[in-house]
Amino acid sequence: MLVGEIHGILQTAGLLAELVDLLDISLLALEWPAELTGTVATWVATGELPDHPFLWLGDGRITAGHLHLLKQLGSRTRPVTSLLFDATGPARHRSDDNV
Repeated sequence: MLVGEIHGILQTAGLLAELVDLLDISLLALEWPAELTGTVATWVATGELPDHPFLWLGDGRITAGHLHLLKQLGSRTRPVTSLLFDATGPARHRSDDNV
């Protein structure tokens, strides 16, 4: 299932938590830069959040609520893992839509 949302909505992390439980999800993918994978893994494992420039994107994708959720999900008896993905390259655009 893919859930889209407006970035920065306070209730998003809570909704994700409910969906993880309701649907027994074991992998949560987030539209975050993949370069944050190690940073997030450290946060989940130790509770320490190493600073990284991509934590400060300012567009509402990364919130304290999301980080709290990832910490909770990672500490479960059967941990929920996370996959971070984000298209960092230019979008492909075809100027010739008739082909």
